Amino acid sequence: MTTEPTINDRVKAALEEALNQIKTGASPPDVTACFFERLKTYGRSRLWVANSVRRWVRYVNQALPYGGKPLSFKTAASVLYNVFGVAYTLPEDVASWMTYAMDEQGRLRQSKTAHEIAQLFGDRYVEPTLCDKLTIISAVREEFRQMNPDVVYRAWGWERRNSARKPAPATQRDRGQLAPEEIARLTAPGEPDEVKSRDARRDESMGFLATWLDDNTVAQANAFVEKERLRSAYGQVCLDHGHPVLSQKRFTTFLMCLHPEVKPGQRRVNGRRVEVFVGLGTVGNSD
Repeated sequence: MTTEPTINDRVKAALEEALNQIKTGASPPDVTACFFERLKTYGRSRLWVANSVRRWVRYVNQALPYGGKPLSFKTAASVLYNVFGVAYTLPEDVASWMTYAMDEQGRLRQSKTAHEIAQLFGDRYVEPTLCDKLTIISAVREEFRQMNPDVVYRAWGWERRNSARKPAPATQRDRGQLAPEEIARLTAPGEPDEVKSRDARRDESMGFLATWLDDNTVAQANAFVEKERLRSAYGQVCLDHGHPVLSQKRFTTFLMCLHPEVKPGQRRVNGRRVEVFVGLGTVGNSD
């Protein structure tokens, strides 16, 4: 007596067939479209396939014959849109995708993740910052924090508390298991020392500011705080701890990168008009 193949069996068979086509030189975007169509007929949801896009791209690029053009995440996301149409999703769906990506990678970089969310779910879940980058909207970030209480926010993104250390670099033996673009990144020449030093100083300053803001401010829609008063308080802490004091312009840029929901504005305080941050108050004294 033969048993009917399960959905998982069908998906595995479709995956194996698709990768064999890639190995024989078939076009990655065309194979991706056929594979996603089959997943759709098997009842897989758009969100389920979206969770699998990054892994699919890695599988395709590992199966590519020598000289083949790698499949990009953007192209795979475009195929997903063509197959499944408009994404009718909620912030918790995007947060679930972020959780899946976190479990797969161990950490998420804010800028890269925001671009991938825009490509997979549309622009309504991201917004531009003063730094000319994309950031994830607060509703999605809040859902993600609630789903992952063990995640720590850094200046560059998120990581789990038990994975604070970076994974060890891949050895030569391991590189055969990596996708072509990952091998290229591992073997590419490093950045100049002065670029690394500048980036390290910027990340350290943003990390110190992020910690201080978490301890001394509170996000509140109707609250506001004077820019100069807040920067002066932070500047004194920097002097006490041996950190460089940020200029008002740099302080504002860093703060709004860390908290895109905060907006600049003006308010009348003690009879005079002053520059303020709207949406942010000080702990124990939110205006």
